[in-house]
Amino acid sequence: MTRTPLLLIVLLAVIGGGCSPYTTVPMADNIASPTPVYTTKYNVTAHKIERLWAYAKMRIVFRESPSDIGFPWGSASKDAEPNARLMVVKRPKSNTAPADVLLQIKEASQEIGRVGLSVKDNVAYSWLNAGSRRWCYYTELGQIHRLEINPIELLAATGLLPMGSPSSRLPVATQRRSEDKRTTIISAIDYDRFAGYPVLRRDYHFDRLLQKHRITGETTRLPIRVSKIQHYDLLGRCVATTLIDEYSKMELDESGDEVELPCHFTIQFHNSGTTLEIRLEDMTDEDRVDDEAFEFHKRLPSSVKPTLLR
Repeated sequence: MTRTPLLLIVLLAVIGGGCSPYTTVPMADNIASPTPVYTTKYNVTAHKIERLWAYAKMRIVFRESPSDIGFPWGSASKDAEPNARLMVVKRPKSNTAPADVLLQIKEASQEIGRVGLSVKDNVAYSWLNAGSRRWCYYTELGQIHRLEINPIELLAATGLLPMGSPSSRLPVATQRRSEDKRTTIISAIDYDRFAGYPVLRRDYHFDRLLQKHRITGETTRLPIRVSKIQHYDLLGRCVATTLIDEYSKMELDESGDEVELPCHFTIQFHNSGTTLEIRLEDMTDEDRVDDEAFEFHKRLPSSVKPTLLR
């Protein structure tokens, strides 16, 4: 007799509120792992992955200033067809960049643009060749911070870039708690050999949340994951923010280990207001890419004139 009224109350709460009967609350320290544990776990995953190949559904809204309405292109909807591919090959012996990166943008099976990093050519770049929209910006890797749509930050958004670890040597990760106690923020600090001083690279926001039933009060631990990354320039200004809301598991080709990576994220570039939304599918670390695919100069269409950022 007592269960029926309770079920009716729960049902009315769901129907009347028009939302889930669950809410989220901060995870208490005594039931959460210490910060170094999941920082280390994040780095272990990032180090395990040497390559990444994935179909991508991409939506980009081009803006020249944050107040612009913007020019949208593409779709990152679950029901959309892939219109891009993401390819990453790490270069552990490189002194200039951690990996070759390529986001290849397509329309009607034709390549119309790229965002990439070429270790061989020592450049990072973005170009578009679609109708009247033809432009290309590139920079040497020592000046990569001048490129707004930065492939290094794309690498960070996919969870492939280690953040440093709690230690007394650079690169290092420091931590603090958000004011509402719902998030632990890990700051990745590294020495920039081109700038000549230590710099704050990124803030990683790890959600520490419990799912709590509004009626019964029962709680369930939610996975501790990165939900937001703030990206900084050499002067410590936040130049981009990545929001991550979905993860997917991927089995490594050689070891068979299973890793979890972000599969849906949006990057907002603050200087222009441009936003880039990406949904990754069929992620694999199989060796599917020829090294020549990452080259910049050979792959740039002759109709696009490159502009060097200094």
